[in-house]
Amino acid sequence: MKLNLLKVFMIFALVSNSLFSSTFALAQTQVADRVLVAINNIPYTQLQLESYLNVKESLRDNPESSQVVNETNWAVALDAFVKEMMIHQEATKSSGFRPTKEAIQKLRARSEKTAAIVPQFKAALMRLALTKTELETEILRVATVENYRRGKASLTSPNKDGQGNWETDLQSRSIVRFFDGAKVWKNVNPGL
Repeated sequence: MKLNLLKVFMIFALVSNSLFSSTFALAQTQVADRVLVAINNIPYTQLQLESYLNVKESLRDNPESSQVVNETNWAVALDAFVKEMMIHQEATKSSGFRPTKEAIQKLRARSEKTAAIVPQFKAALMRLALTKTELETEILRVATVENYRRGKASLTSPNKDGQGNWETDLQSRSIVRFFDGAKVWKNVNPGL
């Protein structure tokens, strides 16, 4: 009888330790959110990055071929987000690049349609738990950046890198600081 009780206790201890280790490993890989980068002293989080870029990708003409932000494209996503937020900061200095409320609502419907039919966007946007207001905020950012780009493209010619001279100038004037671990993707789950 003592031997069986000892076996049961040892099995319980092994299972408990295994469950604790699994839970601990999961907690290490998932975070609610984290600050990644400061651009001109304005901090941005991973949730903001993923929300912005996933919403932007969901608005493309062919979103089925677009990618959601994940560990495989993290470096490219981080670089793209930094450039886009530099432009956004510049564009918000003037209200002329701000889209109309009707345009935002049309784009929201388009993004929601994409999320309904493309599984990768449905999963990503559900994980990020964007409210209607947050979705519209990201759409506003995307549209503002695109309006600014279109306005600048009509005024300038591209440089040898394919960028407008204004982009090169903007990047040289911006101060970008990355926080520790920013260049490594982590599974952000705001529901934690």
